[in-house]
Amino acid sequence: MEEESYEKKGLKKQKVETSNKAIQDREKQNKNRIRDKLKNVDSNLIEEDQKEDQSLEKKIQHQLEFYLGDVNLRKDKFLLEQIKKNDKGYMDIGIFLNFNKIKSLLKSVQEHQDKLNMLAEAVISSEVLKVNNSRTKIKRKIPFTEHLDQKAAEEIDKRTVYIENFPEDINHEIIGKIFSKCGKVLHVSLPKYAESKTSKGFGFVEFSNEDEALQAIKKYDNTVAEELVQNSLFKGKINPLKVMPKTKWLELKEEFKKIKRELVQHLQGDNEHNSSISTATQASREISKGCLIKLQNLPSGSLDKAIIRTAIISFCIPKYVDYRRGTNECIVRFDNKQAREEFLSKINEEGLIIQNKKVDVSLVEGEEEENYISRIKHYQEHLRNRNNSGKFQSRQGNFETE
Repeated sequence: MEEESYEKKGLKKQKVETSNKAIQDREKQNKNRIRDKLKNVDSNLIEEDQKEDQSLEKKIQHQLEFYLGDVNLRKDKFLLEQIKKNDKGYMDIGIFLNFNKIKSLLKSVQEHQDKLNMLAEAVISSEVLKVNNSRTKIKRKIPFTEHLDQKAAEEIDKRTVYIENFPEDINHEIIGKIFSKCGKVLHVSLPKYAESKTSKGFGFVEFSNEDEALQAIKKYDNTVAEELVQNSLFKGKINPLKVMPKTKWLELKEEFKKIKRELVQHLQGDNEHNSSISTATQASREISKGCLIKLQNLPSGSLDKAIIRTAIISFCIPKYVDYRRGTNECIVRFDNKQAREEFLSKINEEGLIIQNKKVDVSLVEGEEEENYISRIKHYQEHLRNRNNSGKFQSRQGNFETE
C-alpha cells in the first residue's frame, strides 16, 4: 500500500511539473509573439479609404500600437521621454489626442471624454498594449529596450533606404503608399529644420526585411514615380527619385566627415601640427586646375552645404563645397580633373537636381579659375597666420570651414 501511495504521489508530482512547464512555455510563446509584433508594427500609412473594412476601434488600436512600437520609439524622443517619466512605463492616454493621425480618426467625436473612452476601448482589446484600472494611462505589455546592440542596429540599416528628389511638400503618407508596393513599410522619416520646419530634402524608409529594401531601390532609383505624377497635389515637373541603401549613405557620410577633419586640420594647423599631417592631407592643400565646377540657380530658402553635398555624392564624391547661405551659386571642388569629368558624364542626361530643382552646372576655367585658386591660397595663408578656429573673413571674400 505504501509503495502504491508513493507511486501515486510521484505521478501527481510529475503531472504538476508537466503542467507548470506547459504554462511557462505558453507564457514564453505569448511574450515572444507580443515582442515580435511590437518590433514589426507597420506605420499604417495606407490611406484610410483603402481600409473601409476596418472598424474605427481597430484603426485607433493599430495607430497606438505603431506609436508605442519599437520602430517608432527608436525615433520618437517625445514619447520615449513620456515613458521614462513613470517607473512602470505608463503614460497619459490623453497625450495621443494631440497626434494628427488620432485627431483625424476621431474628428467626428465631439466630447473630450468620449475621445478618451474610445482610446481606452481600443487598447483593452490590444494584444501588446494595456491600460490602467482607471483607463487614464497606457503602457506596453513588454518594456521597450532603448539601446540596440551593434548587430541589431546594422540589421535595421540594411532594411532601410535613403531617398531624395521628392516634391518639397510631400508627406509621410504619400511616401509610405508609394514604397508599400515593394514591401511592408515600418517607418518613414522626413527630417526637417528645427527653426523653419521645412524639409531637409531627404528621408528614410524602413522595411520589414532587406529584400524589400533592395526591391525599392530597383523599382524607384532614378525613376519618376508614377504615383507622384498622378497626384494632383504636385504641380510642375516631377523629377526622378534617388534611392540608395542607408548603409551606402552612412559610408558616404563618414567619408565626408573624414574630408572635413582633414580640411580643418590643414587649414587651421600651425607649423608644428602640419609636420604630422598625413600625405593625403598635405596633397589636399593644393588645388589642381581642371577640378572645379560652378553651380548656379540654386534653390532659395533652407539650403546648406550638406544638402548640396548629398545631391552631388549620388554621382561622385566632391572634395569640398564652397557655399555661403543665402546665395544662389557655389563652387564645388573635386580631387582631380578625372573626378570632375566623371561627375559631368553621370549628370549629362538628367542634370543635377537639388531640392527638387534643376540647377545650372558649368566649368570653372581660365581667368575665373586662376582668380578663385588665388583667393583660396590667400585665405589658407590667412588662416595659418591666425592659427584659430571657426569662421574667418578675408579681404578677398567670405569663406567658411566645414
